[in-house]
Amino acid sequence: MARGFLYLVAVIDWYSRYVLAWGLSNSLDGAFCIEALEAALTQGEPAVFNTDQGAQFTSDAFTRRLKDRGILVSMDGRGRALDNVFIERLWRSVNYEDIYLRDYPDGHALHRGLTRYFGFYNRARPHSALGGRTPAEVHHGDTGGGCGETERADSVWTTRACRKRTCGQPGDKPLEAACPRLSALMHPLPTLRRTTPAANRTRLRRNNSRMDNRESDPLTL
Repeated sequence: MARGFLYLVAVIDWYSRYVLAWGLSNSLDGAFCIEALEAALTQGEPAVFNTDQGAQFTSDAFTRRLKDRGILVSMDGRGRALDNVFIERLWRSVNYEDIYLRDYPDGHALHRGLTRYFGFYNRARPHSALGGRTPAEVHHGDTGGGCGETERADSVWTTRACRKRTCGQPGDKPLEAACPRLSALMHPLPTLRRTTPAANRTRLRRNNSRMDNRESDPLTL
């Protein structure tokens, strides 16, 4: 945010990448993590529940809710970066597709923005790992393919995602060709050429050779 920061927790289904529940808090007391967990469990109970080893997830108040339901508790091992790769990929998408672009001024604006974004992420954003389908299509078997009012509301990424879909339009409304955001997406920034140290040395020798040849040429008057 423009000033201060908040903590974000989310519960996702690994198979479909569907965000089951999420929550915001200005402290790490763990209560908001338990609220997100309970909200997620109302939608179904998994066989295994994985978290990292943060104090919010290792507390008895958190793990007891899983054990009472017969859910196996899994935690990321030390040095195993791939254990939580799915949730880390979600954090990257949230940051680069929403938070960094909008720079929310306060917690109220952030909560409204995340409500919109997670709705878009679940129901409108196609995933290459899911064969171009959305998390909702895989998780619930939805086949409508349209973006709801929540996803259409002032979202650059809704337009981009819907252009990738077979319907070619967000929901039941055609794309607006005059939309400045759409125009910006149609003209992406040029890709910079990447170089290696070896390529830089080769280029430097080539340039020096050209300079030597110029100095050895007789002047033409």
